Amino acid sequence: MSLRTKESLQRLFEASRLRNEKRKQEEQLKYKKASQSVKKALADKLSTEQKKTSQKGWKQQTEAISRTLTIYNSRYIERFADENELYTTREQLEEAMPNCINWTLWNKLVEETKKSIYYDKH
Repeated sequence: MSLRTKESLQRLFEASRLRNEKRKQEEQLKYKKASQSVKKALADKLSTEQKKTSQKGWKQQTEAISRTLTIYNSRYIERFADENELYTTREQLEEAMPNCINWTLWNKLVEETKKSIYYDKH
């Protein structure tokens, strides 16, 4: 094994850098081509779906919209409540849900919470 001079080491490092840069450029080019082909495939799929929906007509589009609304109002998707749908007082809640909530326990917990807040402040 021979000893390398400073110049030969520099040439060797330069050749290594060039190989790495070339490899990196090739990988970037592959990635770019792959992403372009994926984008093209998605665009083709979208255009064929749009053609199909335009051929099927207005009736099926309105059915799709009604299905969307049905899904939106399902129990799995939470929607924002209207201000008129909210209970603003305890009495309204108690009137609407008399048997769902243990009101004696509710009162007890509210009193304990008030006391703990009062004592924490003083």
